Amino acid sequence: MKTTFVPVLALLLMAGTAAAHDGHFPIPDPTADARKAAEAAVASFRDIENIELDYSPESLRLMEKVILSIRAEGTRSESMPSALYAFGAYVGEVIVRNNEGARWTYPPQPMIDAGMSPHSIGVTDQNGIFWNPIGKVYGLLDNGSEDSIVYFYQVVEEYRRENERQ
Repeated sequence: MKTTFVPVLALLLMAGTAAAHDGHFPIPDPTADARKAAEAAVASFRDIENIELDYSPESLRLMEKVILSIRAEGTRSESMPSALYAFGAYVGEVIVRNNEGARWTYPPQPMIDAGMSPHSIGVTDQNGIFWNPIGKVYGLLDNGSEDSIVYFYQVVEEYRRENERQ
């Protein structure tokens, strides 16, 4: 793991996606913002770690390994919100691109009522279930593998398969 990953990544992402967290909410089009952030994550992984992310579910293993390495260095989420936003957008794009009918949305009212920001974005799948990949990436960095993004994607897939059978 290159020890310069976090500072260089932060600079790259601030140039490309900082608007997502600059206080100007609501984001009018969650899809465009998420895709732009995901593209920044792909470029950062390629340029800094020489890792090609291809939006496949398998690529989440590569991302998870890097995030856990960053965690092992003592980095926590408050020190890299733009990078984590981009990483979470990538996870969400993996869901959207590999699950027909999944789309970027704002959270449903019950989640807002429970305390989630109405300006957060996530993925709503074809069955109407709202998933929070950005929050999951924050959890992975702060909590470790108990918040695995690989497992998170497997759960999304299992819910999809269960609903297809019904």
